[in-house]
Amino acid sequence: EQQEINNLHIVIMKALGRAWSDLSDLPADWLHSPEISEPAARLRQIVKREFEHTPLWGIKDPRMCLLLPLWLELFETAKIDPAFVIIVRNPAEVAQSIARRDGIAESRGLMIWLRHVLSAERHTRGHRRLFVTYRQLLDNWRPVIDRIGKTLKITWPTSPDVASAKVTEFLEPSMRKHRIDDAAFLQNPSIPDLVHRAY
Repeated sequence: EQQEINNLHIVIMKALGRAWSDLSDLPADWLHSPEISEPAARLRQIVKREFEHTPLWGIKDPRMCLLLPLWLELFETAKIDPAFVIIVRNPAEVAQSIARRDGIAESRGLMIWLRHVLSAERHTRGHRRLFVTYRQLLDNWRPVIDRIGKTLKITWPTSPDVASAKVTEFLEPSMRKHRIDDAAFLQNPSIPDLVHRAY
């Protein structure tokens, strides 16, 4: 969660007249909109400054799901070979979390989840990618990290054995404040069919 990058994502979304919680598509041809040329240039500068001499790095911000075309263009220009780890959380858990934090109705939260997940899936097609669940990551991170490394052909600069104590401390299962059983979720008739199918 590189803060400068996350802040620029907010600036870009605002310049396009959108927020993370909007359900409408970004404007047509938004990628070449003059309104985002300056923040997009700053984004490229930050990536160059922070990561140019780093062989392996990662960033996280849910807005990336919506802004992936900009990132893909940036990666291509900078000759960066991206790999994507798409962490999928139970949509009802996400909706409850959004409702608690932002006061947004859970029904809308489900649609926000759907928009982000479908955008991430669509724009990462043809690239190295892996889907993992939030539950897998928090409940037993080690096999997830091993699968990420193997599938995406990543050699970790610090072995999982060495990093184990710090990772375990960071990924406390208690971080997951909303727990919903998947089977119950998939049988819940109040959840839109598209959300069930996407999950």
